[in-house]
Amino acid sequence: MTPETNNLPDAQNCTDKGFKLDYFCFEKINNLATPLNLHFDNAGVAQQIGKNLVRYRRITGARQQSMADAFGVSIAQYRKYEKGADVAKMHSVARWSIVTGSPNNLLLFDTEYSPYLNISSSCWEMAPFYCTVSHASDATFNSLCLLSQEITKSAITPAASSELVPDLSDVLLDIELNYYVKVAKNMMLIRDHLGLSQEKLAEFLGISDKTYRQYEKPCNHPRIPFTFFARSHAALQLDNRWSETGTSDFSIFNRRRHHRLSILSPIIRGANDAQKASLSQMFNAVSQELIEIQLDKELAAHQSRGASSQLGQ
Repeated sequence: MTPETNNLPDAQNCTDKGFKLDYFCFEKINNLATPLNLHFDNAGVAQQIGKNLVRYRRITGARQQSMADAFGVSIAQYRKYEKGADVAKMHSVARWSIVTGSPNNLLLFDTEYSPYLNISSSCWEMAPFYCTVSHASDATFNSLCLLSQEITKSAITPAASSELVPDLSDVLLDIELNYYVKVAKNMMLIRDHLGLSQEKLAEFLGISDKTYRQYEKPCNHPRIPFTFFARSHAALQLDNRWSETGTSDFSIFNRRRHHRLSILSPIIRGANDAQKASLSQMFNAVSQELIEIQLDKELAAHQSRGASSQLGQ
């Protein structure tokens, strides 16, 4: 697959040490600012993430079981997330983001991290559309855009992405095999550029030196809480469009989502309340079909593929 050339940060220009920044990103490595000293209550953040999950389900009509499946956890564990009794791990949130099509920073709306991650209330306006935008074929998406234009009397021409988009199972496998390896590499690169010791960066990120050292190990075994994603992006002032850079399957999928949202968002935001209701109903109908047929089938294929890989080890 050939990387798309657009106005996203150039991954090749973001590296001083040969690392490709697939999972964290910022405009250029030389633009990193001095880390901020932040002191937030993670218990309060967990409570708000839980509220955001409930709000998302109410807007989209998603069931707790389908949300648990998207996170890759049991329904009992998922209910802990909604209650604010626990916080999902970073790879689980990445998985949820891919399966539902929703940007992961939506979960951080109205938390203490929101001002640092440029999260606005408009993310909820687009919530009914995320799944279809992310998973529909080019033909289906373009047809929906044309129908949306007719409903709203707008004149925005849809255009297909120039990249080949991987199957859902490939994206999920990329997360399972590579997610924390990429996090470790990029944290080492960031720390090296800032000239900080592991102890000092751990202090900025509000974790112990021992814990931080585990996060820098280039293996896929650590299970890092999503609050680390929020804290690192806020304290290090990272560009929260990190997931759209690089050449991994995960990055390509996120890049297409952003491209499609850039086409659809002006149509939605320019619509009146009645038009938005019609658009939401239309997209939700397609979303339900995607969830019940296509996504369930692809998730089953991924789980079967994972079971086969374990048997082969």
